[in-house]
Amino acid sequence: MVFQEHETVDLTAVIRGILDNYPAGSAVLREFLQNSDDAGARSQEFILDTRSFPRQPLVDQSLAYCQGPALLAINDGLFKDKDWTALTHIRRSSKTADETSTGKYGLGFRSCYHVTDNPHILSGKKLLVLDPHDRVEEFQGGFSLRLDSDDRRQYRGHFLTFQSVLDDNDKSYNGTAIRLPLRLRDEARRSKIKSVATSVENMRTTLEDFVEKELREVLLFLRNITSIGLFEVEPNGVKKLIARAWIDNADDVAECRGMSRGRTEESSTYELRIKVDHRGSVTSRTWILTQFVGNYGRAEKIVADRCPVAPRGLMASEKLVPHVALAYPVPDTRTSGENLGKLFTLLPLPIDTRFPFHIHAMFALNSNRQSLKNPHDVATGSREEFLVEWNRAIFRYFVPEAWEVLLQYVVKRVVDPINSYDLWPRGSTLDQDYWRGLPQELLKRGALKQFWPLLTQGVSPTKYRSLADVLLAPTDAKADLLGVLASLSVMISQPPEHVYSLVESSQAYRPRIMAPSSVMNVIKSIPRLTAMPPASLSTLCDYISTGNDISLLSHAPLIPSADGTRTSLNLRNVYILVTKAEADLFHPIDPQARFLDLDVIGQVTRDLLLSSNRVRRLQRADVVHFLELKFSKFQSDFATVSTGVVVADIDWLVQFWNWIGDWVEAPGIWAKLGKLHIIPLSDHGWGHNLRLFADGCIDIVGLDQDLLEVFRQLQLPILNSRIKSPRSSELQQGLRLPSDLNYILSELSGSQPLTLSQPNSRRLRDHFVTNLPALGGQQLQPNEKATLLQLPIYPVLRAGPRVTGEYTFEAIRDSPCFVDDALEVVPSIQGRPIIAISECRSIVNVAYGGDVEVKRESEVLGLAVQCWEEQDKDLALLL
Repeated sequence: MVFQEHETVDLTAVIRGILDNYPAGSAVLREFLQNSDDAGARSQEFILDTRSFPRQPLVDQSLAYCQGPALLAINDGLFKDKDWTALTHIRRSSKTADETSTGKYGLGFRSCYHVTDNPHILSGKKLLVLDPHDRVEEFQGGFSLRLDSDDRRQYRGHFLTFQSVLDDNDKSYNGTAIRLPLRLRDEARRSKIKSVATSVENMRTTLEDFVEKELREVLLFLRNITSIGLFEVEPNGVKKLIARAWIDNADDVAECRGMSRGRTEESSTYELRIKVDHRGSVTSRTWILTQFVGNYGRAEKIVADRCPVAPRGLMASEKLVPHVALAYPVPDTRTSGENLGKLFTLLPLPIDTRFPFHIHAMFALNSNRQSLKNPHDVATGSREEFLVEWNRAIFRYFVPEAWEVLLQYVVKRVVDPINSYDLWPRGSTLDQDYWRGLPQELLKRGALKQFWPLLTQGVSPTKYRSLADVLLAPTDAKADLLGVLASLSVMISQPPEHVYSLVESSQAYRPRIMAPSSVMNVIKSIPRLTAMPPASLSTLCDYISTGNDISLLSHAPLIPSADGTRTSLNLRNVYILVTKAEADLFHPIDPQARFLDLDVIGQVTRDLLLSSNRVRRLQRADVVHFLELKFSKFQSDFATVSTGVVVADIDWLVQFWNWIGDWVEAPGIWAKLGKLHIIPLSDHGWGHNLRLFADGCIDIVGLDQDLLEVFRQLQLPILNSRIKSPRSSELQQGLRLPSDLNYILSELSGSQPLTLSQPNSRRLRDHFVTNLPALGGQQLQPNEKATLLQLPIYPVLRAGPRVTGEYTFEAIRDSPCFVDDALEVVPSIQGRPIIAISECRSIVNVAYGGDVEVKRESEVLGLAVQCWEEQDKDLALLL
């Protein structure tokens, strides 16, 4: 015998399982918003009604708790018959076949059971009360009442709870109001659906959380709803605004928002202005939205190619269409650097991308609508694999296409222009499997478009070019360099680091990265390059040198020459780096010499040049060469030359010797200078004279001016006084001290008889006396002795009574007679000079090579007697 058997379902257990996959809190509000938008509603209100209503008359007293505080979700759309059916059939959605609606499983509404055990739905003439606990025995599962019947009077308690939207005489409600009596503590204890209570304070927190985190953006991708209001009705019946959001330009954008999101390929971009009033504080934010619908057939093929063994027709059955929308907040109404992008499927999903824009798409979601399909561990050919590949296709194909449309709008926006680089996702946010490759896809599309803003000097509006036409500067590129390039009309764009790194890591586009080689390749053909200011050319030169490729400097005249011009580098030549002082000295000597201006060339360029074998610093051999070129014409056997010497020669040598003291390469150069007449002498009225370096001259630094005059009268070679002190160590190799008596005697050797004034003779005598000890007993050469004797520095006594200190300074001639101070009368002795030895003993001893004979007074008198006839009468009388 056959008996009928069938499975039964515990409805509360089913709902409890659904809630396990649906989050509580503001997600409940989002579900109502989605359903309202799908229904074509234009406004949505959420009302927290904290009042309590009469507990009778009711259909059943088990529903008495429903007369307490509740949340109402109200919109201006009406339920259709299919909607009523969907509400009473779990997992049967009224929108399954509608590709333009979002819901697919009929589960979203059940999220309301997080709040209540008995949802009440009022729409048109019908009030539906659901009772999954079957507490109303007569009407298990729920019941409906009619506004246009006696139900309104007989079960008046149920209708009273809708006082916020329903007047006493209304026979129909032109909208939909869903009332969720809060599951308070007592009801939670007996609920089989959820044991967690929802208090008034809990719901108030939920509403505030929704306002703070979602209200400002929740309208972005909805098609129909233009305003959302959140209110609270206090126990005394006063209705107060919590917050309200509305699209301020709703009428202007209605057509764009309602654009078909089915199978027709189209796109549009528009600006949406959303205002929010939060407890009296009104804020506004403008968004740029791009709606993009791709070719449906192409989308089918893309996914089929990626998942070839998946069942056919899944796009239609899963209500997947290639519709993508992007929402970007206009910079002047957002915080700088904000990257708080989220994913949306009409409404925000709890998935942060941290992109600079929000993305809406018909994502393949898990049934709870809180996450994308898991891309890992899916079976080949399965429905799950198809849905995963669909999500991947969104980010690889459809988002880049929508992004391209958005960028095309942004770069043409003249009023309040936007930097197009702000719309590029940052690499640090790209670690999610689905969108990890998105930047590369954006680069493929963006490279060919004029999305790359040029750096310009005060030019408005910003000009854009394709990547192929620009060079990308790094973020740390120096502003002066970029300014110079911009002034040359070089198309430079400076993206943020993440965009720069993206291009740099791309083999195809890496050549667009600004580098010394790429910059040189552009500027070398610019005719007005040489007309640029020197500072600009130096900036370019230094930058090109950072490439560490000296050959780049051969393509354009960037290197400063010593003559003030700019030159390119000919690698067949040799160049010398010189300072301005060096150039002033040596360039006039050899105008063909290739001098580069060391003072102007930057350190980077200098280091690069010196690293090659074609450029070097000034060397000793160079200096000797230039000296030979200039002064070899004065070659002579004489130590001093004057013929052909002009003031300019003297001036040049003064400049040269003043410079060489600071030249670090100078040490040792003196050994190469001996045969050149390159020491300028002081002009003592006897012409411009040059001195052979090997023969030197006297350095008179510190010399007494009176003695200096003596040296001038003797025509000794004296260093030109314009050469600065202290003298360079190299010049000192050709200088002699005034105390160098050997040098003085050598210079005076062979001179004509020397005549000095008596004061100058005394000064010369004193100078010799002072400096003789420096000889250290050294014997003079015969010619030096002879010269020493010819100097008028010996005190010769006059014939007659001896007066202390009265004598004349003369040279020693004939056979002198040296006497001491005891002699009181000076006779005439055959014309022989009588010299007071006490005034010049040290000089005489050196001149004669030892002590000389000094006559005693008696000896002098004896000589006088022998020459008595020479003595005059008076002198004879004295004697």
